[in-house]
Amino acid sequence: MAASKNKIGFVLAGLLLSILMASMDNTIVATAMGILSASSADSTSSSGLLPRTW
Repeated sequence: MAASKNKIGFVLAGLLLSILMASMDNTIVATAMGILSASSADSTSSSGLLPRTW
């Protein structure tokens, strides 16, 4: 019974860690998106990754 609770603890810790990492990734991308779109609008070559607004 103790081994089962230990496994559940590891699984729960892994799930919580993955949720934390996903939310941090989402925060970083959302913050950088303005900078990325501004730099792509200033460049003369289009990479095709972000839409250009004229």
